[in-house]
Amino acid sequence: MEDRSAIFDNLTGGTVLVEDLNSDRPVSIEELKRILGLTSDNTIGRYQDITTIGLGGIGTVFSAREPVLNREIALKILRPAYRNNTKFIDGFIREARATAQIDHPNIVPVHQLGVFDDVGAYFTMKRVIGQTLRLVLKKIDAGDREYQRKYSLYRLLEIFLSACNGVAFAHSKGIIHRDLKPANIMLGDYGEVFVMDWGLVKYQAENDSSEAGKKISLDTELSENNETDDPDATATHKGSISGTPAYMAPEQVAGLSDEIDSQTDIYSLGAILYSILTGKPTPFPDNAEINQVLQQAVNGDFLPPRRRAPRRKIPRELEAICLKAMARVKSDRYPTVQALIGDVRNFMDNYPVSAYSPPPFYRFTKLVRRHPVVPLALIIAFFTALGVFTALRYEQIAQFESRLIPANHNIFYGNIAYERALNTYSQLQQKLKSDDISEEQFLQLAEQLKVQQTEFENFYESALELLSQLEMAGYDSAGVTSSIVEIYSRRLNYYTLTDNLAMVRQLADRLRKRSLDAYNTIIAADQAQAGPLRDIIAEECQVSINTSVPESLIFYQQLIPDQPLEAATQLGTTPLQTVLPEGSYLFLVQLPGKSVIKYPASLRSSKPVELNIEIPANIPNNTVYIPAGPFSFGNVSNLLPNNGNATLPGYFIGRYEVTFAEYLEFWRRQAPKDQAKYMAKFPDADRQYTDAWDAGGELRSPFAPNMPVTGITGEAAEAYCRWRTKTTGLRYRLPTPQEWEKAARGVDGRTYIWGEQFQPEAALTAVHKSSGQFPFGAPVNAFPQDRSIYGVADMCGNVREFVRKPNHGGLYVVKGASFKTDAGFARCAASTHTGDSETDIGFRYVIELPENNK
Repeated sequence: MEDRSAIFDNLTGGTVLVEDLNSDRPVSIEELKRILGLTSDNTIGRYQDITTIGLGGIGTVFSAREPVLNREIALKILRPAYRNNTKFIDGFIREARATAQIDHPNIVPVHQLGVFDDVGAYFTMKRVIGQTLRLVLKKIDAGDREYQRKYSLYRLLEIFLSACNGVAFAHSKGIIHRDLKPANIMLGDYGEVFVMDWGLVKYQAENDSSEAGKKISLDTELSENNETDDPDATATHKGSISGTPAYMAPEQVAGLSDEIDSQTDIYSLGAILYSILTGKPTPFPDNAEINQVLQQAVNGDFLPPRRRAPRRKIPRELEAICLKAMARVKSDRYPTVQALIGDVRNFMDNYPVSAYSPPPFYRFTKLVRRHPVVPLALIIAFFTALGVFTALRYEQIAQFESRLIPANHNIFYGNIAYERALNTYSQLQQKLKSDDISEEQFLQLAEQLKVQQTEFENFYESALELLSQLEMAGYDSAGVTSSIVEIYSRRLNYYTLTDNLAMVRQLADRLRKRSLDAYNTIIAADQAQAGPLRDIIAEECQVSINTSVPESLIFYQQLIPDQPLEAATQLGTTPLQTVLPEGSYLFLVQLPGKSVIKYPASLRSSKPVELNIEIPANIPNNTVYIPAGPFSFGNVSNLLPNNGNATLPGYFIGRYEVTFAEYLEFWRRQAPKDQAKYMAKFPDADRQYTDAWDAGGELRSPFAPNMPVTGITGEAAEAYCRWRTKTTGLRYRLPTPQEWEKAARGVDGRTYIWGEQFQPEAALTAVHKSSGQFPFGAPVNAFPQDRSIYGVADMCGNVREFVRKPNHGGLYVVKGASFKTDAGFARCAASTHTGDSETDIGFRYVIELPENNK
């Protein structure tokens, strides 16, 4: 007998087939594929009507029609440069999997993840027709009336809450977005709101509230093969950053990947709310450079919304919500996105918000708004409240005074850390001046200084946040201004002392925007003490120039890296005083009948500069005078501004490398045994070394007299210098590494002789287009652009050069690049070592100044 329950199910819920199953012809699998548009082709061409709709940093998004379901979808693939890179493929797969597993109305659905034979990994998503929140805000700020009408503040807040809901759901699954911004919030034409682009997703399994055994898995075999200890394959390593700078939390900007969590996204949501309230693209100045934005983000240095856009009449509660979400310290932000949503909802419903403590009358106004029909009892209560308002005001003042206690506490401990930092800095300076410090000691003291600086900055920032809360709450007291002056005075003094002028200007600008009274107080005190603050802010430097020969005519040219020198400007005759903008300069000293003396100098506005230029009586032929003075050398450390500075006495250096002709003059005068030792040798076609000239001193092809001599040893170069000393009476020798470097780069620490960018066609190196024409080097001075600011030729390329042996080893230091080397050798600070002859190493000499050089 048939099961009654099965019959009942068919009658009430099942589908009954009544057609004749044998009345139609059968359909094969191949024909069914043809009907549905399915092909065996596994390329991007299987989709139709493909058009580009978005181009990101590593991926491209297309609109396409899926033939099977005949629907429009969004198709994302990696750009060609990243398709075979495991790091980017791994991140791409993680993005697809993360987005697919966040099943929420405000997260765009992912349909399929796969691999095309021609373009690699891809995934498809719902095609959203609409525009980004970024574009909407831009239209509103531009004054578009239609957008202003359609997107009121309350409509924008509803959009913001929808985005927050999607993010909150992702957080419940342990997923952090890390790149929230208006450009990644898509608004559909029918009210849809989607949080897009989960390419920087970070997964925290410990925060995944999914049921046991159903945790999200984003791992791939690619990530398992990566050599990393970080379980999150897409997490940035400590010290590196990923994201959009203007919307990144301080811990994200600082590269502290271990501290990136849901509150990092809360900061970014606060930054989005900032843009909604102000209409500005970001919380930072529109023309700010990326380094400035990063520094300001770390320090929480941005104007509150009401001050950034005063004409918008931004409600105080929304400003407080925004600032709480964007708090510099994570513990001061909302604990969850739900808490942020709750405060925004409370504002929209005229309820109090946790981030703002309004005065009683304001609370009463909110109450009336929630209940438009106010009963008589409420009116009576209102007037009763007026009666006790004065008492409440006194109570509020007492609360204000109590808030000063933690502010003063932070200032007290900040001052202690500040004094420790000054003491450590003083120790470091003394040891650097005395050279009584090892590299290990330097790094230890520098790290200690960094920690102490961070410590006093944290205490001072905490105090300023408390003082800001008092100001926002309407507390007006001279004590608040005095405390602000104390904090900023100490910080400005510290960064002036340590020569961090960019930080001085940033703090001064921040203070001026915050409290004009405090700013004017500090400026007045600085001027009374003849301090440098005003010059630093104006980026000007007081300069005095003296020369050993009075009434020398002085000109100057500003040195702008990677740009040609402009015409010289006359300053006057020495001694003279002037004011010049901060920067690098080349001062030209001109005397009748004498060569022009070139004196480069870096002018810093933190202190007046006094230039004392010694002028030699005579300059030997084919040499360039390098005046005494300080310069930056080596790969200058950023731990301390003056690390890598040295002061050298004046000297002459060869304008050109020593040529074959000059060297042969020396070689011919040597004894036969020394001639054999000092012969230049080169490998022939059979890799056998042969002499560069015959026994009579006649050069063999392809060498020419005006080419720099190469193929000799460092000992031969030193023997040449001793011979010149003996025959001329002047003291010839190889340059020291520092002397060579100063003659090449000047004094401002530039990377190459002309600036910061390598210019492949300016000097003869292996990357020069004509390098094949010079298999053993070019004649000296054949490349006019390869000339230092002093006028020393061929210091970037042509041939490398011997300099003096260090005291601690038997190898010679070699400086510069050659026709055989790449651009890495062309850096002024670069050096190698050798103990033998090389076919691309020559030399130039230094002549020491005689004692009576004045």
